[in-house]
Amino acid sequence: MKRSYELGQFDCGSCTASGASSCGALAALISAAGMLSFKSYVFEPGAALMQRGAPALGVHFVVSGAVKLVCEDFVGKERIVRIVQDGGIIGLEALTESRTRHVALALDEVRTCWIDAVRLRDSLQRVPELQLTLLRQMQAALHEAESWISDLASGTVPARVRLARLLLRLRLGGENRVRRLNLSDVGAILGQTPETVCRALKTFTRDKVLVPQGGGIGQRFYLADIEALHLIARDGAPEVARVEPVKPPCAKGGKRCPKCATCDRQPTVNCMAQAVAASDVPAEAWS
Repeated sequence: MKRSYELGQFDCGSCTASGASSCGALAALISAAGMLSFKSYVFEPGAALMQRGAPALGVHFVVSGAVKLVCEDFVGKERIVRIVQDGGIIGLEALTESRTRHVALALDEVRTCWIDAVRLRDSLQRVPELQLTLLRQMQAALHEAESWISDLASGTVPARVRLARLLLRLRLGGENRVRRLNLSDVGAILGQTPETVCRALKTFTRDKVLVPQGGGIGQRFYLADIEALHLIARDGAPEVARVEPVKPPCAKGGKRCPKCATCDRQPTVNCMAQAVAASDVPAEAWS
């Protein structure tokens, strides 16, 4: 059983999320409402922050780490609908609903700051200025969910392209490090089998787009070629951009058969004669 640890009262002065999207709202709540009770938690990899259908008692502000939100479809198949990382918020439904909608599981060691939903609602009513702050964060979560569907879950977009987009979303800060998920989690996000994901990742590592680092769960990451990932994610390039070698000119007169332009063999006199005789290649196509 994966466990979580309560660290006690939240201390803004030691918070490692300083400057994160949720940090400003937390600081404002603490300074404006004064006596709000925050609790700081640490969750082991695989531990549950929330269970589907459980009472929605409060909101988690993610200080560090990553959390996957999982839901079931009509046939009971689990799908990862969102990854919440540093500075994100989990459990906003507690402000309007009595039960949680998702299972929230820690992907690595996760530290959160938790606030009771009743106290949070009371603070929002007493300090209206904070409502806009929280509304902005809810809008950001909605935008993330929409782009998650359009960028990652669309079956019309090649799996390789969607994988590159996911890896860019898992980027750690502004560095070239990318959070490394297991194959089953990546497959659950992209709607692919672990075998398909494995082949795509091997292609990325072969082309030096990704360099695996670390060992144990929660300590693994990739060193990534961010420019190459952006190229694949934006253009849908079937391969990493390479400079194609120039084929040598034909030894027979310097002309090349257009029918052979996409293969490795050079045109010969017989090839040229047969093509012209068959009239399937116009004479002006020769160069």
